[in-house]
Amino acid sequence: MADGQKYLNNLLHLSTIMSTSNIITMRDLKEIDKKILRFLIEDSHKSLNEIAERVGISRQYVSQRIKKLQDKGLIRSFTIDLNKQLIEELRVHAYILFREDPNTKIRSENEKKLKEIPQITKFSRLFGKYDGILELNVRDNDELTTIVNQLHNFEGIKETETFIVHTFVKDDENAPILNILQ
Repeated sequence: MADGQKYLNNLLHLSTIMSTSNIITMRDLKEIDKKILRFLIEDSHKSLNEIAERVGISRQYVSQRIKKLQDKGLIRSFTIDLNKQLIEELRVHAYILFREDPNTKIRSENEKKLKEIPQITKFSRLFGKYDGILELNVRDNDELTTIVNQLHNFEGIKETETFIVHTFVKDDENAPILNILQ
């Protein structure tokens, strides 16, 4: 990810969160919005004045366009993007795939419990052999084992498979977004 990226860590995660009526296609965005988004993604600590200057519009108009993108839900938050690989307490990055009972009530309860585990950074429902995938950062293998054991104690969990990341070859969630903003 670009150095200095302080905002927009996860700009788009629309597929499972929003209904199809809320989906935004990049071709429907104004060119000015695409330019603003590119600047924010590439170096989001730039001031509104700097963005306005580069895009060729007023600072107030940049502010209005950003507000509109927030209101539409496209920009979710302005945050910093820490390199978790450099943080001792988050050295182990892992994925846990799991199968679970199809009972809606059980799944709903499990979702609530999983959302409360702070080491889990992403939780997605899947089509296919597995019903869900968890992405997490933990201190060490002991902490990972504790979470896996905790998951096995949830009602309806039938199977888990854990993968520990050895090396990050590419870690750039914004690459696909920048590609479609071209």
